[in-house]
Amino acid sequence: MDNVTEASIKISEIAGRLGLEAVTIRKCCLELEKHGFLFQRNEGNNQEFTSEDLHALSQMKRLIEVAKMNWVAAANVVVSGHGPSSDTGNESPSVSVSVIKADGIWSLKENNVT
Repeated sequence: MDNVTEASIKISEIAGRLGLEAVTIRKCCLELEKHGFLFQRNEGNNQEFTSEDLHALSQMKRLIEVAKMNWVAAANVVVSGHGPSSDTGNESPSVSVSVIKADGIWSLKENNVT
């Protein structure tokens, strides 16, 4: 079967993995969407979370807690690091992520790890 889709992750599972309330996850999602992040939606227009979404939400949490960014700045950094993927494989690339502040601007630096 060529069109294998990733199983969706429930918001309660994401909340548990990240140690956040579901309402906080929803607020993060709204902020990410304002900055252009696209979540998959089912026929009822409900979000269906993927491992990529979990990764983005995890990054956002880290930026807010560790880098002390506000929600808007964190969402902007996360979305800028999650552009359209040209990777057609199913295996996620290994990367290390560093939070860098230069001239008052926060950004993520991703380095491929092989």
